[in-house]
Amino acid sequence: MIFLFVLGFLDFLRKGKKDGERLGDYQEHGVENLIEVGVFYLEKDEVEKALDNFFEALENYRKVGDVEGEGYAHELIGDCYLSERNFEAAFREYEHALKCYDDAGSPLKEELLEKIKEAEMIKEALEESSETVKVDVQEEDDTAGVVSKEEIGEGVGKVSGEDVIKKIDTLILELIGLIDKYNSYKGLVDDLRYLEDALESSKLIEDWEGEGTLHLIMGEILFRRGEHNKSLEHFREAYNIFKDRDRKGEGISLLLVGVTSFVLGEVEIHEILNQAMKMLCEVSDDACNRAYDIIEALETL
Repeated sequence: MIFLFVLGFLDFLRKGKKDGERLGDYQEHGVENLIEVGVFYLEKDEVEKALDNFFEALENYRKVGDVEGEGYAHELIGDCYLSERNFEAAFREYEHALKCYDDAGSPLKEELLEKIKEAEMIKEALEESSETVKVDVQEEDDTAGVVSKEEIGEGVGKVSGEDVIKKIDTLILELIGLIDKYNSYKGLVDDLRYLEDALESSKLIEDWEGEGTLHLIMGEILFRRGEHNKSLEHFREAYNIFKDRDRKGEGISLLLVGVTSFVLGEVEIHEILNQAMKMLCEVSDDACNRAYDIIEALETL
């Protein structure tokens, strides 16, 4: 029975991979190669390489405003996570894809709903088979449902750039709050003088984690005040500190470098956002969801 189930699991994944052949009917923005290469890597079970291509395709679709294409990229990213049996991440991507398909009025929505049903059945079967082997293990209450989140700006008319910046800053603060050491400096937030003193102390005792966190906090304060050039300097400092030391901190600071650069007028930031999103989605669902919210808000500027 387990052998037959595994065969069924592989057949289901191949079905998702072959869906890439549908792209010829509606790809228009030069990302066909990214999708095709990504599907090729997924077929070869080289998931990391496939994800690199699909995330890049996702950013390209965002740049040209192709909502249906954006949804398809999310779906393929979900397929990658599903191939690794990371159901929570897969359902999260499928949720984003469903929203895109719904916004675009795409017929792909119905096919994805069927795929989600099959994925849920696969997850249940895996859990049941696991229980038959681990007879003494307490049953886990893992519903693995779709991650729900408020859609930013849903049903609201066009807002001003200033309102969007305020919304982005609120989301940035929530994102920085996910850094492990953030709570250590809560009492100092908004007081740059004390934060600067704390930063110097962190340097003296070689507390790189505290130093990076303080740069993020100070960068957010300056961003909120409209001092975006100074804010960018702090986010870059944080990135250099966290790089190759703390994956979450590295992803958050890199994302904020990209966001602030865009606010300052730099439009070629999709590679930065792509890399940051990939990092955050690998290490934290909360950080990944907040980062998606920031990018969605950024697109309304």
